[in-house]
Amino acid sequence: MSTTDRTPRTGSARTLAVAVVLGVLAVLVAAAALALDRWGPGSMGRGFAVGAATGATLGAVAIWRGRRRPGSATTGDRLFAGTADERDHAVATGAFAALGLAALPLTFVAAGALAFGAPADATAFFLIVGQVVVLVGAFARQARRL
Repeated sequence: MSTTDRTPRTGSARTLAVAVVLGVLAVLVAAAALALDRWGPGSMGRGFAVGAATGATLGAVAIWRGRRRPGSATTGDRLFAGTADERDHAVATGAFAALGLAALPLTFVAAGALAFGAPADATAFFLIVGQVVVLVGAFARQARRL
């Protein structure tokens, strides 16, 4: 059966599918937050819940901007919403390539810091922050260049 033989989903069926997926994800996130709050160290469950809510809110705003106003949305909004064009994909590909190039040296530096006795949690934090800084800088550079 070819893909052209399939009947497209109607708007109500698509809405129902999205609602079911979002409901299942919400239940899984809530279960993880409760488990971390019960058995995790400190206030890890609360931190997870706040981080998940913040991420979900920012993701919803990006999808809304990318779908409703693609002309005024940023490259990141259009990429996250799935409405990106060739330029947006080229910017993302270049930024991720730069991150891949920098990830190995950053990891070597983190391993060296651990070998010299640096605390593991601080080392992991600075490794992640360094990778985010590289990604944001490469993304901005690619967006200006293209």
